[in-house]
Amino acid sequence: MSEINSPEPIQFRTTPREVPAVAPPPPPAAPLAPVGALPASISLDAKVREFEASLITWALDATHGNKSKAAALLQIKRSTLGDRIVRCGLADPPEQPAPAERVG
Repeated sequence: MSEINSPEPIQFRTTPREVPAVAPPPPPAAPLAPVGALPASISLDAKVREFEASLITWALDATHGNKSKAAALLQIKRSTLGDRIVRCGLADPPEQPAPAERVG
């Protein structure tokens, strides 16, 4: 019988992925209504937008405001992140130029 040599361990060439030290926020807690006191309606779109805004805020905080890195963290395109920031009302209002001083 021939001897079987054990193969060398396989080494994968991967680089560790950067993961921010900040954990994602928990979903917003909805107050529980007692049985029989249910709300008339709940807007799914509003709740989804609220959750989306909290995730975007978390990603921007975790990347110190870097939108490209926040988009990568959320696995979306940078342009999509910009659109969602505006849609969720998270965009900073454009700065107004200071009024010119009158001389004379």
